[in-house]
Amino acid sequence: MSTSTALISGLIRDVPDFPKPGVIFKDITPLLAQAPAAKGLHHAYLGGLVEHILGCLSLARTAARLHKSLDRSLLLAAAAIFSQKDGTKTPVRRSGCRLAAGTSMLPCFLD
Repeated sequence: MSTSTALISGLIRDVPDFPKPGVIFKDITPLLAQAPAAKGLHHAYLGGLVEHILGCLSLARTAARLHKSLDRSLLLAAAAIFSQKDGTKTPVRRSGCRLAAGTSMLPCFLD
């Protein structure tokens, strides 16, 4: 195992029996806290990715509150996916694993 792989593995937390017994949820929040959102300027510092994701989720929550006809769950899911896109033309279906990072933060926005 390479040094970078060991470092990344050390930042992923196991949460046993979540969301149901027998399932081990892989919490990547500590990993996100170590990641910048970009190489330069916009949130380009440690923890910048988490700040960027939460900012996008906050904007989606505000939009849903102001525009009652919008689907709040859909907006939050879209914000979580969008905030983690890297600017390439990667289709959303290939980015599905990225959604897991955003959804671990969604419960605080669903109240």
